[in-house]
Amino acid sequence: MSVFDLPFLPAKRIVDLSLPISADTATYPGDPRPRIEVLSTIDKGGANTTRILLSAHAATHVDVPYHLLESGKTVDELPLEAFCGSAQTYDLTHKALGSRICPDDLESGNPLRECEIALFYTRSNDPMMNGSARRCFTCFETALADWLIEKRVKAVGIDSMSVDLLDSSENEVHKKLLQNEIVIFENLSNNLRLLVGKPAIFFGMPLRLERAEASPVRAFALL
Repeated sequence: MSVFDLPFLPAKRIVDLSLPISADTATYPGDPRPRIEVLSTIDKGGANTTRILLSAHAATHVDVPYHLLESGKTVDELPLEAFCGSAQTYDLTHKALGSRICPDDLESGNPLRECEIALFYTRSNDPMMNGSARRCFTCFETALADWLIEKRVKAVGIDSMSVDLLDSSENEVHKKLLQNEIVIFENLSNNLRLLVGKPAIFFGMPLRLERAEASPVRAFALL
């Protein structure tokens, strides 16, 4: 039975994992803030219309291989199956913000199966975190990237701004994952905490942008 069959879907809880997009949305250092401009209103023009200007890496988004690999696949070249699937969510709140996640940190979690999506809740996007705290985020050790590649996951996701250190010039974790066509979801919301220890089906569907290295996504999970 498909998750989209009517008898099945109502029994599921839908958990929104996306951050809101506005002019106040925190962005990766150097990226422009989103701009949402009113083009017309019902009173002046007969309809409400809006222009949106934003980075492909704004708010909750997915990075694909072309982000750091010249010959890597772009958003429109990957199948939709690359952006959804069964997911395991790991609780990393015991790690200090600014630290790095290693394979040993996942010992107490459920085992990952091939082609699953590995999600990491670190509390980086919890509401009590201010701008400076959110930039002191938890990310991946390169050893974790190697471990995930060995497990043959299809995607990873985290509530931090990046899987690499903020000041990383090599983006080694990104490159390792993307070289293996493991797409990377970043800036998931703190609702990720609701998935910890529970089987879930994750969706992070990008816009169909041609020749794009990333895309904002509306990420959610079915529990």
